[in-house]
Amino acid sequence: MNGKKKILVLGIGQSNFLNQLYGDVLLKDDQYSVDVDKFYDVSKGQVTNDSPFQTKFNFDDLPFSFFQKIIHFLTFSAQSFFWEILFFELSQKTHPKLIFQSLQRYARANYIVKKRMLPQQHHIYHFHYCTPEHLMYIHFLPKNSNIICSFWGSDLMRITGVSNVYYVSKALRKATKITIQSEELSQILLFKYGREFEPKIVINQFTINTDIYHHIDRLKEDKEDINAFKNKHSIPTNKIIIAISHNAFSANNHFKILDSLASLDQKYKDQCSFILPLGYGGNEEYINQIRAYCTNHPEFQTQILTDYFDPENTALLRLSTDLMIQMPISDALSGAMTEVLYTGNAVISASWLPYGVLKNNQLPLIDAFDFNQLPKLITHFCDNHQEVKVMNQNNAQKIKSFLFPDTTSKQWISLFNSMN
Repeated sequence: MNGKKKILVLGIGQSNFLNQLYGDVLLKDDQYSVDVDKFYDVSKGQVTNDSPFQTKFNFDDLPFSFFQKIIHFLTFSAQSFFWEILFFELSQKTHPKLIFQSLQRYARANYIVKKRMLPQQHHIYHFHYCTPEHLMYIHFLPKNSNIICSFWGSDLMRITGVSNVYYVSKALRKATKITIQSEELSQILLFKYGREFEPKIVINQFTINTDIYHHIDRLKEDKEDINAFKNKHSIPTNKIIIAISHNAFSANNHFKILDSLASLDQKYKDQCSFILPLGYGGNEEYINQIRAYCTNHPEFQTQILTDYFDPENTALLRLSTDLMIQMPISDALSGAMTEVLYTGNAVISASWLPYGVLKNNQLPLIDAFDFNQLPKLITHFCDNHQEVKVMNQNNAQKIKSFLFPDTTSKQWISLFNSMN
C-alpha cells in the first residue's frame, strides 16, 4: 500500500457500476488503491463479486451530540457558504424550519470533511451521481483538491429545478473534471448547468462487467440450454419473444407500452409472447398493478419474471429475447439493452434517448418516436426478423470495440493519471 495514490469514492455507493469500474482499473494499474463511502450491494446477496475497495467508510455514522451540533453550526456560520445557502433559500421562500435543517446538514458535512475525511489523505475524490445530496462534501474540500464528478444519466435527465441547478452548479465549480457518457449528454449538461463547464468535461463510458457477455459467447449456439431456460420460466419456444424493458421501475413506461399492444393485429399477438423482467427495482404494489393489467388483457400472452438472475441466467434471458422494447423516460446507456444487441437480437428504442454512441458505432436500433408506433414496428419485425438477425450478426464485435474494459478502463486510468 505504501506509495499508492488513494481514490475516495463518494456520493452514491451502489455496487453495480462501482465494482466494475474500479475493479478493472486496479487490475490494469496497481498504482492506485480505492476506498468508498456508504457502499451497498445491489445484487440482493445472490451474486457475489470481489470488492475492489480497500476500506469501506460510513462517514455519516459519526456521533454528533447536541453540544457538537451547536458548536459546528456556529463554526459553519462563519463561512460565506452558510450565508449563500441562507439567502438562496430565503429567495426561494423556503420554510424557515427546512432552511435550518439544510444548514444543519451542511454544518455536519463540513465537520465530517475536516475531521474524518481529510485525515485519510486521499489523492482523488470521485463523486458519483451528481445531485445536491450526493455532492454535499465537495463544498468543504480544500481549494486545490483533485475532484471528479461523474454523472450517471438519471441525475442529469430526471432531476431538475432551481434548487438542483443552484447547488449542482456550485459543486461543479469545485470539480477538476466532469465525466459524462456521451456527447449528447454533455450538451444537455452544458445547457442545464452552463457553458462554463465545457473545458472540464471528459466523455467516458463506465466500465462494464463482462461476465454476462462471456456467458452469451459460450451459450449462443446452445439451443438446449436456451430452451431449458425458456421452459423453466414458462417462455414459449415456438413464438417470437419480446421483452418489455428490463426492471420494475415505473419510469420504464410499462403501461404505455402495454396499452400500445392493444392495437396490434391479433395475428401478430398470437405470434408473439411478451415477457416483463421485473427482478429488481420498483415495489410490490407496482408489480401487482402490472400483474392485474396482464390478467385483464388475455388477448396477448405475457409472462412476468420476478427472479433476480445471475450472469449465466441473465445471458440466457438475453439470448431468449428476440426483440426488446426500451422506452423509459430517460436513460444514459442501458446495460440490458446492450446485452440484447450483443446477442444479435433487436431493440426498439425511444428516439428521445441519447443513444448516439450506439448509432455512431453502426449498431442498428429500431427508432420509435412515440408509443403509437409500436404496433407498426412490431408487425414489421415479425415479418422480417430473420433478416434483422442477419443485419445484427456483427454486433458483438462492434460492442467489444468501444464498450469493453480494454477501451473504457484505459480511459479512466488516463483520467486518474492526469490528476497531479
